[in-house]
Amino acid sequence: MPDHQPTRITGFEPGTAALALLAWLAFAIGVAVLSHSIVITCVASALLFIGLVLVLHILRKT
Repeated sequence: MPDHQPTRITGFEPGTAALALLAWLAFAIGVAVLSHSIVITCVASALLFIGLVLVLHILRKT
């Protein structure tokens, strides 16, 4: 009997990873539009990326 489980990338379904990436990109664009500052955009994007990596790491352990 074939296994119909979705393929997982580093413990997550590809759709979850794509959604997280799109949310991160939307946030970065939003910060850029609102702040008009490349420095603030880069800092906010980097901090969000670090948070995203930490959350995904915690979720992978459970």
